[in-house]
Amino acid sequence: MITRETRISFIIVCALFASITNGSAQSNKGDSAKTFDVCEVLASIESLTGKTVRIRGEWKSGDHGSWISAIRKCDRPLSTEDYLWSSSIHLESNKSSMLDFDALARFELALDQNRGKRSKEQVFFEDRILVDVVGVLRSNLPLVVVRIPGKTMPGNGYGHMNFHPVQLSFNSIQLNRIERRSKSEQK
Repeated sequence: MITRETRISFIIVCALFASITNGSAQSNKGDSAKTFDVCEVLASIESLTGKTVRIRGEWKSGDHGSWISAIRKCDRPLSTEDYLWSSSIHLESNKSSMLDFDALARFELALDQNRGKRSKEQVFFEDRILVDVVGVLRSNLPLVVVRIPGKTMPGNGYGHMNFHPVQLSFNSIQLNRIERRSKSEQK
């Protein structure tokens, strides 16, 4: 569930990481480059790993962090053996450069303005929050799975339960647009 407290906690954690690392500011090389969607990134993990990229996706946040998911169903979902990975990218603040706090603040303000008088739960189920995130793509290739009796699980992904196949160490997040979900998507 996306809560204001979760978003504020996320921004505070990002600020702490930036201040602890004392990293020097560097340009966002992905700012003028092509904007990839999540499906394109997952189809090109090997060639994009270690590079600064701009990715558009649906921003989601919860108790175990933030991530972006594919806006549309991927034509070729990522799989390892018989395990189908999530079409999502885990987000982590970039510890080696300065975060764009202006962009983070504008993002937070836009979310608050969009909420209006609706409850946090209504916003989570009714809205699709589309963002552009710039950062360095990380992966643990080759992706492996763990087999336990009756179940196959991700072995070396990112985020809670290693659920996400890749991670973006980001230094900028910008709101692209907020869309209302259709009634069938709200179920």
